[in-house]
Amino acid sequence: MFPHHGFGFGWGPYGCGCHRGFAPHFHRPFPTKEERVARLKEYLAALQAEEKAVQEHLNRLTQEGKE
Repeated sequence: MFPHHGFGFGWGPYGCGCHRGFAPHFHRPFPTKEERVARLKEYLAALQAEEKAVQEHLNRLTQEGKE
């Protein structure tokens, strides 16, 4: 299936390092809808913070020109 996922402990053909014993387990290769929404909200907050910083810098530059 996956070259480094399997049965057992450790890395390599005998396990993926999760140390969950000898039972096979599934790793989702994609984020859930909730995970995507959370990431987008974090990204939006970061963009808003950057927008605020740029606006403040622009305001400082325009104030310097008036003085």
